[in-house]
Amino acid sequence: MQETRPDPFRSGRDYIGSADDMAKRQRDTSDGRDRRGAEIVDTYQKGNRSDRRTKEQRAMNERGGVEKLDNKRNEVAREKWESMNIEEPK
Repeated sequence: MQETRPDPFRSGRDYIGSADDMAKRQRDTSDGRDRRGAEIVDTYQKGNRSDRRTKEQRAMNERGGVEKLDNKRNEVAREKWESMNIEEPK
């Protein structure tokens, strides 16, 4: 039930993701990311997809947005940010 910010990946940039089971997620290296140093930056109620996605996008935008992270895409489409009270990247 955590938002996570693992150590920088190959790009040298942070990655923002979410996990219902942090221990399990840290063991998953299928995408090449080392999550052992992941930092919890927020929490959400397990199963609450809307809250999870909103908080993940906010965390991404607080760090400059997808362009400044190792993330490949936004979690929430940009055109939905205003209705979901998500601020533009800083």
